[in-house]
Amino acid sequence: MIDQAEMRGRAAPCCGHPNIGAPADETADIWAIRARERLVTQLQDLIERHRRNGKLFSLLLLELRSEAPADIAQDRQLIAARLYSGVRRGDNLCWLSADRLAITLEGLASRPPVQQIGERLRYLLDIPGFQLSLTAFGSAHYPLDGVSATELLLQAEQASHRSRQSSHPGSAQPPRRASSTSQRP
Repeated sequence: MIDQAEMRGRAAPCCGHPNIGAPADETADIWAIRARERLVTQLQDLIERHRRNGKLFSLLLLELRSEAPADIAQDRQLIAARLYSGVRRGDNLCWLSADRLAITLEGLASRPPVQQIGERLRYLLDIPGFQLSLTAFGSAHYPLDGVSATELLLQAEQASHRSRQSSHPGSAQPPRRASSTSQRP
């Protein structure tokens, strides 16, 4: 098992500014806009490459919540390293804001099992010493759900919104929390 210090050292680059998560001011908003622009550019490149090779790719949008919001703001590299440990080499992670991120899964032969991916991400977010939960999870798959960056992002955002709505208190499905007793999917 990798300890927290080693994970911090292995964190891969993200397309968002490294200081997203600072107080919500104009600077954080500007960096969130730029991160989204970089994601759109990345999606356009992926679409072109996957159009040529005939493979699929998936866009996953995640929204995190912590009992201590500083966990997310101060330890994005740790969280990113943990998530990177669960995806394949070449897949990409991009922070969009202090608590939202995108993951692209490239070169797929078929639509991935989204529910299993969500369970895997919940497992990966079960970091000792943190109380993180995945509050929203949406996905879109090229070319099945869209053939442009805008269509894919819209589909993933709508799926994320639906998952957030279904996990509010009082609904049929309460939010799932990562726990130290969770089983690896």
